[in-house]
Amino acid sequence: MYIHYLSALAGAGKTRAMLEEAHTLALNGENVLFLQPTKDLCNQSVKDLAGLTLVAHQLIHGDTVKGPVGELSKMSAKGFSSGGIVFSTHEAFVRTKFFAEKIPWTLFIDEEINPLVSFRGLVSQIHHHITKYVNLQAMDGTYIRAFVTNDTHLRALAEGRIGDDAVTEKLGPLANCLLSNHWDTFFHEEQFRKLVGGSGRAITAFSILKPSLVKNFKSVTMAGAFFEETLLYKLWSKQCVKFVKSPLRLRYSQHDNSDLITIYDAIDDDWSSTLRKKENNRIFNEIVKAIKKETQGGKDLLWAANECVPDTLFQAENRLPHSPHGLNSFQHFDDVAFLSARLPTPAQFKFLEEQGITSEEVRTWSYYHSIYQAVLRGSIRNPKNLNQKKVFVADKGARDWLLKKPFPNAKHVRLNVDVGCAPLKGKPGREKLYASGSARVAAWREKNWLKEIEAEKANCPGLVPSHIEIAKNECNENTLLGENVTLQFFCSVWPKVDSNKLIGNVFYNNEREFIEQLRSWHKQSYAEKEDNRLLSPCLFAPPYYPNQRRRLVDVAYARGIFLDVEDGDLTLEDFARINPALTFYGWNSFRSTKEKPRFRIYIPTSTIIRSADDYETIAKEIVATVIDAGFTYKKQNRRFPNRKAHGIDGSKLNAASLFFRPCQAKDPKASFFEIFEDGGRKPLDPEEWLDKARERETRHPKPVQPLINLRSSVDQAMVTAARRHWRSVCHIEKQGNTEFFKLGLKLASAGMNEEQIREVLNEEWPYARHPHERRSGVEWVIRSLRRYGHLQARITEDA
Repeated sequence: MYIHYLSALAGAGKTRAMLEEAHTLALNGENVLFLQPTKDLCNQSVKDLAGLTLVAHQLIHGDTVKGPVGELSKMSAKGFSSGGIVFSTHEAFVRTKFFAEKIPWTLFIDEEINPLVSFRGLVSQIHHHITKYVNLQAMDGTYIRAFVTNDTHLRALAEGRIGDDAVTEKLGPLANCLLSNHWDTFFHEEQFRKLVGGSGRAITAFSILKPSLVKNFKSVTMAGAFFEETLLYKLWSKQCVKFVKSPLRLRYSQHDNSDLITIYDAIDDDWSSTLRKKENNRIFNEIVKAIKKETQGGKDLLWAANECVPDTLFQAENRLPHSPHGLNSFQHFDDVAFLSARLPTPAQFKFLEEQGITSEEVRTWSYYHSIYQAVLRGSIRNPKNLNQKKVFVADKGARDWLLKKPFPNAKHVRLNVDVGCAPLKGKPGREKLYASGSARVAAWREKNWLKEIEAEKANCPGLVPSHIEIAKNECNENTLLGENVTLQFFCSVWPKVDSNKLIGNVFYNNEREFIEQLRSWHKQSYAEKEDNRLLSPCLFAPPYYPNQRRRLVDVAYARGIFLDVEDGDLTLEDFARINPALTFYGWNSFRSTKEKPRFRIYIPTSTIIRSADDYETIAKEIVATVIDAGFTYKKQNRRFPNRKAHGIDGSKLNAASLFFRPCQAKDPKASFFEIFEDGGRKPLDPEEWLDKARERETRHPKPVQPLINLRSSVDQAMVTAARRHWRSVCHIEKQGNTEFFKLGLKLASAGMNEEQIREVLNEEWPYARHPHERRSGVEWVIRSLRRYGHLQARITEDA
């Protein structure tokens, strides 16, 4: 997804530039949605539009229509007959469920939409309204993403049909975020477990806005001051959004009058509410006293402070509101003081850190940007004002950011503030290198990780650390290092089976270089197979959030098929005879012996495989050709020595599977690396083998299970109860297999036939702690139910 953006200084005319562009598009017959943070700004834009050529427009917010959300939805569907502009607020748009789905719209967003919402009202007395109807996914981290198990109750809660007004007020917004497709909601895992278990008191939850909110628009343009430093830019950049600078022209790109500004600061420590309240507000009062001394009592001072600070601190009529965006009525003030400690809570810092946002980035977004918006309400906004100007901030960090970013030519002065002899916070001594013990450990791990990657690169020249930046399913196939990834041979390297952190991707320009890398790995020896690294035949698109596990839905491309063969009668020579036209390579696995060879097969493809489904279809078709050649069974069976088994591991036919890299066998005499590329052999053609699979499906369609159990005979209440119980326990470690079988057993007891059970199991395995394991266990559950007579007993009873 591509989003255009304007990173503009306040007063540079970004709103005007976007409004004129929207006006031009409307004149050309296009439908335009223009969003701003407040109703007053929307009203002002409509007035500014009146000075341009007349175009159709509509103003939608709480002061103009009774239900702005519903009105936006209606307008989205019908649009304007010959082009026009709809003006509305951020809040109304975010609450709209569907927009731009039926007709094309162009979107302009003035100022950043807040991408983070926190919820702190989930206390022990009322938490069941939420916790009973959600579950947590299997992810690493303190905060875990939630999914809804019963949307009926949450929808009633969001609409105010459950509980009293107090419950609706506290939990309604959280229910809305849980139900929305445009928000991902996270709970503190330990607090969640304690609260559900009856020992917790409260829980913190956060919701992150997803780029899907704007995906249906023809084009999207956002604007804001220092937009690259906003939280929305940081979060969405990690979610496959490509931000592109807009070509719209601005009035200026720097504040030419910054040499007229003097910035005053008071303390070295970072300003915070805790510091403000320390010693009964002593430091805060000293700062206020110093500011009044510099401004003749503060009578002509424009100022901002936290809401708990009374209006009598300075002149009440000169106080700025909490969100001063777009206010132009204070430009006669030359002096501005910002004393708000506008910072997120420690929990928000921790949560955003898990999303890959550093504490300094959070402070910049929440604190420094607020200072800038407040300061630019004064005369600094007017380039023609040549008066001397004073800006007062509490701490050195804010002063340094103002000097570095918007006002590089400004002067700075330290206020004469008595902070006392004791340190404001922390212990005396040298400055800490790390903010906390966890940060120190994280840095140590990162350092070792980088060393590990460097060691890997020494043995693998084609290794590119970290995920390649692929936007899945985009038609313009992305490139890496200037070359088209679809023309290369590649695989991804992982440290261990259960790892959620990729070492890197291996890229080579041709098949020969890639095979030489496999042979190079094969020369290495290990004491235990776990000491080796693992390969995946696929590239994975960047995860939506850090620490997310490998998933089939994240598979971007594959270039070749890997097969794992053991405990069978199939040999490499047999496989070559069965597939005389295929180029392939085979090597021993770690535990291979002369008596019982175990090996891996790599079959290169002539072009990339574009989806996980295609990969699995081709792999299964290869197995089917082996079965057709007489290797009918999966594993050898001593009771039937005359039956031929292929030994191909069926659980590793999906695209996200991992295979240990080629290496020497534990018994070196059992090591081998065989090449089968002569005699007219060629790489596998994915399209040809997909056609074979479709033809096989046509010739031998899967038998349809007779619907002996009519839907009316299925106890739907039992089915619902079974699914609900499964989702409540599926995250428990080492219980997934047992509980998954119990789910199948309960579905059979509810009257479902084999196909119905299989359908439900396939719907439920993604909720498991280890989804890939449960997915491969669906057929095992079906076979077990059949073996133990549960399916037969039910069919007999119905018959």
